[in-house]
Parts: sequence; structure tokens; C-alpha cells
Amino acid sequence: MKYLEWNNIIAAYFFNPANAGKDIYLYLTKSDIISIGRLHFIEETEEDIWIDYIASIKRGVPGSSGNVLAKAKFAHSKNNLLNSKRQDGNPLEIDGIPVVYPPYIAYLVFIVLPLIENVDSNSQRANNYYRRLEAFLQNNQINENIGTNDFRNNQINRLWEDLASWANIKNNGDFGWFNVIPFTNENWVYVGKVFSQCVLPPKFLNRLPELFESIGLVPNTFYEASFLQERIKNSKTNLMPKSTLGFLKKDDELS
Repeated sequence: MKYLEWNNIIAAYFFNPANAGKDIYLYLTKSDIISIGRLHFIEETEEDIWIDYIASIKRGVPGSSGNVLAKAKFAHSKNNLLNSKRQDGNPLEIDGIPVVYPPYIAYLVFIVLPLIENVDSNSQRANNYYRRLEAFLQNNQINENIGTNDFRNNQINRLWEDLASWANIKNNGDFGWFNVIPFTNENWVYVGKVFSQCVLPPKFLNRLPELFESIGLVPNTFYEASFLQERIKNSKTNLMPKSTLGFLKKDDELS
């Protein structure tokens, strides 16, 4: 599929009327992406679908060049097409694909993936994101070296902010509510927004009910975030990865 086709189906998975008013996090596993794309393929294997997704990220929007973040910036430059229609009232198109969602969402999902796929749960420090990104790129045959300057030079923070504006202001949360955390610590200015989409490892998410039961939380009861944080920090549970517990114990923006 073309990049914008992947972008549209991924964006529709997150932002749709069923998610009105709900908090949206750009969290997808490799299996999730394959499942989302499956309806658009016939005989292809799961690996074929994943390869097609990666190929679309490498190609980007027609006319783009440079590394994946440069392509993300170029996709963002086409965001103005969302505000216009053709004379017949239909959405404007790029390469025959209608622009019905912010055209950079698939790239934001992509840069979160290194925190989800094949990750050593003991290395979730801010200065490790770029190593994990590098390994993820290499594992998927993308021979690029990406660092802080690439995030800065391609103004990737603007993509997060514009997505929040599109979801929360233009659409009033009717397709979902997207919050952007304004990190100020220089170590978190760029990667903090990525980590905020996926602090917890996927395997641990399935054990959350077990964790909550072990620390005496009552189902269907509202708890303040600060109360939850203190309760978990002071527990003696071995259900939570040490790296995640370390996050909670730090008095910083991410915790």
C-alpha cells in the first residue's frame, strides 16, 4: 500500500467516533499494525504485511526525501490539505489517496515502536531511546542514524502539538482526545513525548489487574494519580519491571 493508505487506516484506528472523549495514545505493536492492515491484503503473510508497512514509511509522501524524520516533516507540510475540499466536496488527494487525517500520524506511531518491539525492559532511560531507535531501524533494514538534532531540525515536536490541535480543538475531541506533555528538561524535550505514549512494556500491561489486586485497589473505583503513584512506589510487588518502578520513584516530568 501507499504511505497515505497506511496513514489513513492507522489514524482511523485511533481517531474515530467510538473513541469520542477518550484519551488516545499512539501505542501499537507490530502485531497490531499487521492486524489493522490485514483487511487490505489477500494472500500475503503477516511478515509480508509488516514489510509493506515499513516500505511505506521509507517511501513516505510522494516528493519527500531524507531520513524518516525528514519525511515526517514533509508529510506535515501537507497538513494544509485537510482544510480544503475539491469542487465536488470530496477531500483533496495525494497520489490518488484522499487526505482525511493529518498525514504524519503514521510517522509518530513509527517513532514510538522502538519502545514496544524487542525491547530490553532494563534499559528504559532517556539516553537509551536513540540506541533503541537505531537497533529498530537496523532490524527493519532502514540504514539511518537518527539523533536529537534530527528531531530538532525536523521540528518533530510541532507534529505532536498539531495533532493535539486537530483532535482537541478542530474536532472537539469527537474522535478522541490527544494530550501533549510539555517537557522542559533538555533530556526529555523530544524523547519525552515518545515515552509518554508507552512508558509500560506491553507484557506488563496484561498484568495490571494482578498488580492492582496485589496492592489492594478496588475495581471500578476512582483514584487520584498521585495516590496510585505512591501506592505502587511503596509496595513490595515484584510484578512491575524494575525500570518502570524506577520511573515512578523519580521526581521528574515523566514520572
